[in-house]
Amino acid sequence: MNCPNCNKKMEKNFCMHCGYMLNGNFINRSKSEIVASDLELYLGKKFDIINRNINTPVIFFLGPLYFCFNKLVLLGVIAFILDILYYILNYFLTKLLAPSLMPASIFLSFILVRLFYVTCANLIYMKICKIKINKIKKKNPDNYRNLLMEQAEDEFSIMQLIIGILLILLLLAIIILKV
Repeated sequence: MNCPNCNKKMEKNFCMHCGYMLNGNFINRSKSEIVASDLELYLGKKFDIINRNINTPVIFFLGPLYFCFNKLVLLGVIAFILDILYYILNYFLTKLLAPSLMPASIFLSFILVRLFYVTCANLIYMKICKIKINKIKKKNPDNYRNLLMEQAEDEFSIMQLIIGILLILLLLAIIILKV
């Protein structure tokens, strides 16, 4: 059962997060101190993972597809295009300036781009979620917190990841066929 106050999992009729008990009382805290943030309600179970940036190996290996994994296919495709453009630019600059350093340059640019994703992907994702939350607030100012809890994205989307990969492969096929 989830806590009606902060939407975290309750254990033995007691919320370990906010101190809420099923009889309506709070243990050692007042009700005003422990209201869950809008972002916490919207993200649901994956709030801690994203807020603490615990999923860095997933972000490192997925790179721009991490956004597709979080149901932001358009952003994932745009990030992939920017990745490809960066790698092409890096390739030609290295070929022009120091061809003997080509393998090291490609490897280092890959690592740098992935480190950028590891540090910034969750921040970007939370900013986009905040924008979505503000839209929900404007449409329904009275009961937006209930809507946020209903729309909590509890699961990452494998289907969106597959759609993103297919779009990227289609885009690459178009580029290769045009060249």
